[in-house]
Amino acid sequence: MNITSNTTLLQEGHPVRNYFQENDIIHVLLGLLTSINSMNDLQKYINVFNQLYTIEKRFIRKENQLFPFLEKKGWDGPSQGMWFFHDNLRDQFRLMRYYIRTKNLEKININTTFLVSGIYRLMQVEETVLFPKALQLLNEEDWITMRKGEEEIGWMLPEPPAAYPNPE
Repeated sequence: MNITSNTTLLQEGHPVRNYFQENDIIHVLLGLLTSINSMNDLQKYINVFNQLYTIEKRFIRKENQLFPFLEKKGWDGPSQGMWFFHDNLRDQFRLMRYYIRTKNLEKININTTFLVSGIYRLMQVEETVLFPKALQLLNEEDWITMRKGEEEIGWMLPEPPAAYPNPE
């Protein structure tokens, strides 16, 4: 199943649809980040970097909402493997913040590549393994309960997504 083309079949506000809307934002931010030469425009780089850092909300939602539901269904691979991805990216963000704070432009340019490729790898695993399997394993009640818990954490989206379930 090609999940990317099927997310529009999910109702507005569905947790997986929200993740894919965030993916669109992440792709734009990654493109911007790699196109900015921090040596020429550090402030612009910092602004995009800080927007990208809101990916932390996504990590927290997966760790505290999605993974526990998957574990209840007997699938604990994501909570073990993807937590490692998240922690690795968190370490990279911390390192980049240090380089930004110390204005080490050479290290910023070198390490941007690692951060960007790590995020792309994570999204590929989400899109090809995590989300398709989650859609198979979890039922409507799981998604509704999960969505309520996500409200507290937030999203990378500029505005909160539509309510779920969405009365039609």
